[in-house]
Amino acid sequence: MTMRQLVILLTFSIGAFIVSAAQEPVRIEYFFQTGCHECENVAAFILPQLEERFSGQYELKKYDAGNKENFLRLLTIQER
Repeated sequence: MTMRQLVILLTFSIGAFIVSAAQEPVRIEYFFQTGCHECENVAAFILPQLEERFSGQYELKKYDAGNKENFLRLLTIQER
């Protein structure tokens, strides 16, 4: 999975979050990699907007895909 695909995955997660009417906070799993330009853009522009608009309505878990354990987690999610 490329970093661009990871950014798209996050975008779809945000879209699902927006249409969700759940009472409990929505869990968003954000996978990034150090040095990834798209990931830096998401961290700089998308995540702050998400916090501004939906503060307290979601739980953001960040995973560095450069870490083997996190990468394996990403592969498990991708296989679903």
